[in-house]
Amino acid sequence: MTTYTQLTQVERYQIQALFALNNTPSEIAAELGRHKSTVSRELRRNRQSGEYCAEAAQQQALSRHREKARPLVTPLVRALIKHKLKQDWSPKLVSLWLAANKPQRASHTWI
Repeated sequence: MTTYTQLTQVERYQIQALFALNNTPSEIAAELGRHKSTVSRELRRNRQSGEYCAEAAQQQALSRHREKARPLVTPLVRALIKHKLKQDWSPKLVSLWLAANKPQRASHTWI
């Protein structure tokens, strides 16, 4: 079983060069040792006007990564969780209470 790893900036530049030479996504994938769906997805996500720009693709990937890394629980909800835990509520009960009463949720394993 192969573990997925994100494309590197170097791989993106290789994709750009090979795509500019009219290689197919399957040919590019074989050259990089990647699955063809990885290359196809990369080209589909990051092509503009038919062209693929590695630098822009790398910036978009970093931006998506930063957006995912934002905390999902606001400071207010975090304070509510701490308050409930200090009152001897179980993480499971706090999670259920949040789901019923607040717009934000937190899993009991996270709590």
